[in-house]
Amino acid sequence: MAIFRVAAIIAAAAIALIAAPVTTGAATTAATVTDAGTIATAVRRLAQYPAPTHLHPVVGAGSNCASATCCAGTECVRHICSVWVAPGGSCTAAYRLCKSGTTCIGGKCLTQACLGRSCAARNTVCKPGTECLAGTCVQRVRLGGSCTAAHRRCKSGTSCIRGKCVKQVRLGRSCAHRNVVCKPGSECHAGTCVRWVAPGGSCAASYRRCSGKATCIRGKCVKQACLGCSCAPSNTVCQSGGMCHAGTCIQLVAPGGSCTVPYRRCSGGATCAAGKCVTVVPRGGSCAGGAAKCAAGTECVRGTCIVWVAPGGACTATCTRCSGGSICTGGKCHAIETRGVGEDCRPAYTRCGRSLTCRHGICVRSTGGY
Repeated sequence: MAIFRVAAIIAAAAIALIAAPVTTGAATTAATVTDAGTIATAVRRLAQYPAPTHLHPVVGAGSNCASATCCAGTECVRHICSVWVAPGGSCTAAYRLCKSGTTCIGGKCLTQACLGRSCAARNTVCKPGTECLAGTCVQRVRLGGSCTAAHRRCKSGTSCIRGKCVKQVRLGRSCAHRNVVCKPGSECHAGTCVRWVAPGGSCAASYRRCSGKATCIRGKCVKQACLGCSCAPSNTVCQSGGMCHAGTCIQLVAPGGSCTVPYRRCSGGATCAAGKCVTVVPRGGSCAGGAAKCAAGTECVRGTCIVWVAPGGACTATCTRCSGGSICTGGKCHAIETRGVGEDCRPAYTRCGRSLTCRHGICVRSTGGY
């Protein structure tokens, strides 16, 4: 009831000031000042007391408080009695406001952490455009973007390689596109992810390529040695056109071919003679064209290998020729015998001397007489 007494004093003082006559002099001025001081004291006392409830009604949370008083535990915010909600509390109702430093997300008051900051605490989420990964707010980076900063993470399906988000593809897949790399253990070669295989390894699959100077032959990586080079090491073969012989790559040459260099070897039983591969043929064999060589003791005469027989030797065998100007008669080589006038010239190996003629088996003078 004290508030009403103070109000009554103020009202009485105000009425007295209004009704007092206007006079001059020190007494009147002192009285006026005294009354004004009484009013000021009363106003200060009145301010210590809340307004009467019958003048300002008390309303609950969510009610309009423009001309009303909010109940305990609420506060008038923008003319609505509101409730301040701690982190983790519900903020689905419009009058439930999140406390400073928190935001209403999904109907719940949560603390928003900045990029690179911890999001491990309860009721803490990352700011829009970021996400919580392993307790830290990170930013997902699209294909081709920079991932050098710790809080910049590549999107799903991509990897951070040398500070850039790229897509990794498997062996045998295309790597020709931008921001595409091959998975570890493989390499992009001619637009395809391949795996380099050392000599001796399998190269049966199309994406397995031989490394170094090795070549894939019959599904295996092998080194190719040049002609005249060693082919003794394991997983080593001779280059095309060569063959390994006694630890060296050689080239087989057909009869008639050149054999001037050491690694060119004659084939087919041929022999290198005067820088040329020739076949050794026996008596009676063909030696035409220079691709064949007659065997020892024979000679190539008019494209055939023959045997020369000395006078007195048998000449009955095939491809034998009498030597030294002798002739074959009666199966025997006979030297030519010169006969004189009157001598027998019937044998085939006889000849009449100079100015003589064989007539009726007798050497006679060309003039007709003996």
